[in-house]
Amino acid sequence: MFAWFLNMKAMSKLMTGFALMGVFMMLVGVLALSNMSRINDVVELLYVK
Repeated sequence: MFAWFLNMKAMSKLMTGFALMGVFMMLVGVLALSNMSRINDVVELLYVK
């Protein structure tokens, strides 16, 4: 099943791993910014009341 991955050179495996981690970190960052924006809206609503 993962024979193609086992046949890759070490440099290719490392680059693939770092690329996947970079994509994952960007996704987490986007979700964090989105949620912080939502929290800011709720705090502003509470402050107005």
